[in-house]
Amino acid sequence: MSPLSTPTPSHSGAEAPSAAGAMIDPNEALTDRVAWLQAHLATVQAPADAKPCGPWSQRLTDAGILSLEPLLQELMRLHTALEERRADVATKTTFHMQQATQVVPHAVTQIQRVAEETKRLRQEMHAAQSSYQEVCKPTAPERAASAATLDHVHRLARAKQHMQVARDMLQAVDAWSLVRTNVSALLADKQYLQAAERLRHVEASLAPFDAASAYVERQRRVHTELVHALVDAVTPSLVRAVRDLNVHDICTFADVLTQVGQAPVFDTLYTATRAESVQAAWHEAQSRSMPDAIEALGIALTRLVQQEVAVLAPAVWGHGAFAVLLLATTLANVRPSLASYLQSHRTAPLPDLVQAFTQVGHHAQAWQALLTPHGQPPPPPRPCRVTTLSVEWHAWLRDAFQPFQHTYRSLEERYLAHAWHATEPNFESRLGRIWVTSLGHDGAAAWTPCVGHVADLLHEQVALCATMRDAALERMAAFTGGACAADVRAALTSALYEPCVQRLCTTMDTVRTRFRQHMRSSAPPAAHVLHDDHMDAVHDWDLVRAGVQLLAVARAAHELVQAPTDSVRRTSINVLLPATSSAPAARLDAPDVAMERVTWAAHQLVLELILAAFRRHLEAYRVHGAWRRPEPAPAAPSAADARVPVPSFSRSPTEGMVRLGEGLLNLPRLLESLVERELPHFAFQVDLLPWAHEDEGGARLVRREARALSAQLLTQVDDAASAASATDHVLSLWLRSLTRTLLADLEGDVLPHLVQQADYDRLQLAADVDYLSTMASALNASSAPLREWAERTGP
Repeated sequence: MSPLSTPTPSHSGAEAPSAAGAMIDPNEALTDRVAWLQAHLATVQAPADAKPCGPWSQRLTDAGILSLEPLLQELMRLHTALEERRADVATKTTFHMQQATQVVPHAVTQIQRVAEETKRLRQEMHAAQSSYQEVCKPTAPERAASAATLDHVHRLARAKQHMQVARDMLQAVDAWSLVRTNVSALLADKQYLQAAERLRHVEASLAPFDAASAYVERQRRVHTELVHALVDAVTPSLVRAVRDLNVHDICTFADVLTQVGQAPVFDTLYTATRAESVQAAWHEAQSRSMPDAIEALGIALTRLVQQEVAVLAPAVWGHGAFAVLLLATTLANVRPSLASYLQSHRTAPLPDLVQAFTQVGHHAQAWQALLTPHGQPPPPPRPCRVTTLSVEWHAWLRDAFQPFQHTYRSLEERYLAHAWHATEPNFESRLGRIWVTSLGHDGAAAWTPCVGHVADLLHEQVALCATMRDAALERMAAFTGGACAADVRAALTSALYEPCVQRLCTTMDTVRTRFRQHMRSSAPPAAHVLHDDHMDAVHDWDLVRAGVQLLAVARAAHELVQAPTDSVRRTSINVLLPATSSAPAARLDAPDVAMERVTWAAHQLVLELILAAFRRHLEAYRVHGAWRRPEPAPAAPSAADARVPVPSFSRSPTEGMVRLGEGLLNLPRLLESLVERELPHFAFQVDLLPWAHEDEGGARLVRREARALSAQLLTQVDDAASAASATDHVLSLWLRSLTRTLLADLEGDVLPHLVQQADYDRLQLAADVDYLSTMASALNASSAPLREWAERTGP
């Protein structure tokens, strides 16, 4: 007999029924193995120096075999032959399975057809049987006796069948006493599948009996205890197999627990063990920053889904859809910890929260792609089992971030306010350096670089505000999908635009105030200003050009809040966003009042820079006293008194007022070139200039057509096209605003101070005021109250 044809001995201690129903003695089986080895190795010669040791070696020595080395070599040869034979059998089996895969569908079709034919044949046989019974009715006593005999045979057959059933039941009852011993032995030998089959047979054998019987109840308790023992024995090995991704062992343990009705136990153990790696990674990542922690959690979940979809789920569950259940269950277990982590980091910067939400969305897209089946799924290698686990895993992620989405406006406002406030020290430091470096030297020339540096600094503040606005819109789009457009508008207005406007206005007002203080403190004596030919109302146009950049700042701030938000688009769709994420982005409504404040502050500063020389002359006029009544002339005037001011009885304006009026007439010619060069800045919200329109004392949103005035009109150049041009219109409004602002200072400050003096010359003051009013009328900026005052105080 060849080694491959030799029957394999049964396991030691196992039951194997013989032909007569007896059990084989284990010692006899061991003797058979030794005898076989002795017979097979009788011809093998061993070296002479072999020394036997052990019972088997001694028995082989007694048989004439002196060494085990030839035995081992022979066993290795037999093992190699056995493996080759097994490989051949596996190849043939695979070939037959492939043939069966092709033949089975055709066979199934044939079986269905045969079943239909069988059904029709049965109907025909039933009809034939009915006809036969009608024909073969007993008509004679002998036929009646034959029928009774046949009935008796049928009763005996049924009795035999019942007796066989009773015999089987008795055998099962007789085997109940050995269940605990048999199952315990199988569990000790780790033969879990055989133990499960034994318990399944026991459960099936209990079904025909009365469940209320005490004996059956006791056996059911024994069965339950053994099932629990089986589960306890299988659990460590199952957990180890799941951790090691041992698919074969996992499938085996799944069959074991399924046979004893413990499939939910397998589901729980499997999902809990598979989720251990994710929970460990999340526990370790919680000590990191929020984006890093969320990224670590997403990577761990992605790895889990990839392994489940590609390897485990098709083999263990029969379909890859269980990966969805595993992901949902894992997220459900992690959700409380994730919610607690997010709540504990609710004071973290809002960009970190939005980044974490974006990362979760990106990972969710990857999971969705992995879990989406592509093409027709292959037939499952194992029966599919339905579980009771939830498959809604998107909800777990959405619920974790919904508290923050509901309070997004407050979060955005708090972050923007904190972020803008954090820029204040740097701004104040740079502004302080500008004051020190630019104004460290006396003189008006230092103000030109100072105003230029301040304009650059404010431009940077507007750009910084725009950067923060764009970042806020990106956060809103990424975190809410555009559903909180109104909230982000309110947050931008209250937390960003208003503080930015306040900073711009405060800085411009500070520059204007300090410049006015400097002009007052550095002013020469009043007589020198009024009578020196080198002290005409000459403007520092370099300083004015630097101040025009502040108008550009106001324009940039206005364009900042007027910019539409529909340019903000997300590059990807977050599967966690609500359905409103596809709606177009809303347009921000500009806070017009706040932007008008910036424009007003810029206009006031530029007006101050242009009017600085005029204000100095007006202040010198108030202080010098040319408007006073002259003292009585001395009897013999000396030569030193040859230069005297214009007599007070003359209606001619004083020299200082003439210089002031001539400066006003020269202003259009000097300002026009600058307006042409910087027209977009001068034209921006020009209607908000103070006194821009007739009978209006301040900035109003009333758009009226003002009479155009230009240098060409003042020089009697008939050029209708130039008069109607935008440059002339803007220049006219600026000239009117400049002149009326200067006249307002005269009306509100200078004249009330002069008329309170007891020695003021009413006629001379009226002549000066009338002259200045006439010059203002030439600039389309006449003042009716001032002219009435001059006429009322005249001769």
